[in-house]
Amino acid sequence: MINKTKIKYFNSEAGISTLPAVITVAVILGILQVPLLYKVNSSTQFSGTQKVDMSAKSMAESGVEQVIADIGLKKLRIKPTTDTLAYHNMTLGKGKYSAQVTTYSTSPERVLVKSEGQFRGTSQGVTAKLELIRTISEIPYSTAKQTLWGIDNSTRTLIHYSLAERDSGFAWVHPEGLVDVGTVSSFNVDDFTVAINGNMYFINNVDSSVLYKIRPMDLDDNGATKVPAHSIGATGLAAGTDNQIRGLIFVNGVLYAATWRSKIIYELSLATGAATPVCTLKVAGNFEIDAMTVGDDGTVYITRTNGGSELWQFDDWAGNISMVTPISAGINKVRAISGHPNGYIYANDGAAWYRIDPVAKSSTLLFAYVADLRGMGFEYEREHYLFDGTPLSKKTRICHIPAGNPANEHTIVVGGGAVAAHVGKHGGCYVGYCGLALADSTAWVRDTVVQVRIISWEEEKGI
Repeated sequence: MINKTKIKYFNSEAGISTLPAVITVAVILGILQVPLLYKVNSSTQFSGTQKVDMSAKSMAESGVEQVIADIGLKKLRIKPTTDTLAYHNMTLGKGKYSAQVTTYSTSPERVLVKSEGQFRGTSQGVTAKLELIRTISEIPYSTAKQTLWGIDNSTRTLIHYSLAERDSGFAWVHPEGLVDVGTVSSFNVDDFTVAINGNMYFINNVDSSVLYKIRPMDLDDNGATKVPAHSIGATGLAAGTDNQIRGLIFVNGVLYAATWRSKIIYELSLATGAATPVCTLKVAGNFEIDAMTVGDDGTVYITRTNGGSELWQFDDWAGNISMVTPISAGINKVRAISGHPNGYIYANDGAAWYRIDPVAKSSTLLFAYVADLRGMGFEYEREHYLFDGTPLSKKTRICHIPAGNPANEHTIVVGGGAVAAHVGKHGGCYVGYCGLALADSTAWVRDTVVQVRIISWEEEKGI
């Protein structure tokens, strides 16, 4: 059950901005092959004899650099118990290296890497201490104020629409690229939303309603490149039925969905996509839902689209709802709505854009525009900052995994003092957002970017 309270939107975890300079290892990078990229000046002085082993030392350095790269790529998962010879006799040109990784601190996360390089009978060692820093993933380039994201179903394209740019007379429709769902042949997006960390989720309704995710780190502001969409899993609800999902929105870090005609609200797992019923709306007769959003005051809204399009609000989470205002009386159904920090709700019915004032209970036609949008969303945290320019309160996001019920993991936002009460104590809770980004669970791709800071880097004659 969800409390109807004002939703808070926050920036990155507290403390990140105070850390020393960080070497970023992007998740999307390939194997790094730039020698000495991560090194700092060593206090170790070498004699003339030791300097003849420079080739062996380069092998050892490569071992440390490979560890750094694989941590950033999340191929190497650092755990409290990490103590393993992760890389043994790895061939590199005419030499080879072996590297051992040992976790020696969990708060902050720090590892000791010992790497030995061998080259033509000589050996050289490098010992490095590294600190891992996790930050939320964000859209990697600047967007204008009032930028709405959505997938045009007819063209299968992820697009962001900058409403403020349109009002200024600039180009405002920005195709991000064709959405790539892999080997799935059919494409029928019915719902789309953006999490507060910039991750985008949508439902592909073909035979069943399947939940997909688009990661901000996969966006490049280039309409000529494809946008990979990662399947999270089937919701268990059938497409083409009254129980087909037609509304999708995050409320306090939890993903909720509304069905088309059965009037049921579900919670969707960010790990598997599975749908769990929350409540049934208490409305009589034919009631068709086609979109869902949340306002800046925390109120959840849906659209009713049989007989014109209307905006309705949740009065509580027991299923009581009430009508707010008509949006449009035309035959085009409002399939996409999204709340903005300015207090308005923006809507699109495939033929025009509207601005809704839920307080005044009025709807204003903004301009005509033909699109096949079935769900859209602002990157709310960024919009909030751009709108009022006030830095948001720093809190920590935690993936809360209830003990005995790991399938019900969900993201919560807590103050700094509450972190210790969750992490490592409640069924494996960890700092960051819940949800695997890939169906391949071995990839371990969470909704965070891992960065590595060099604490020390010492060379020695063998290890």
